[in-house]
Amino acid sequence: YNPEALCLLGKCYLKGDGVEKDLDQGIEYLLEAATEHENSDACFELGHCYLEGKGVEKNMGQALKDFHMAADQGHEEAE
Repeated sequence: YNPEALCLLGKCYLKGDGVEKDLDQGIEYLLEAATEHENSDACFELGHCYLEGKGVEKNMGQALKDFHMAADQGHEEAE
């Protein structure tokens, strides 16, 4: 699968943009893009999800890991 498409789908499901809002599905797509394809945007978005407790339990440690992973992959906002 295309990691950019997975990331965009994840964001759409999290926000209910063009699809019915489904936090679980959104997180699933983001996790696949981040873990299987090392997509920096997905890592960054997951960091925010863990920071805010959006679709997942709040977890500052995991948020920081995701932000660091995004930065390591060149994500400008995470750096």
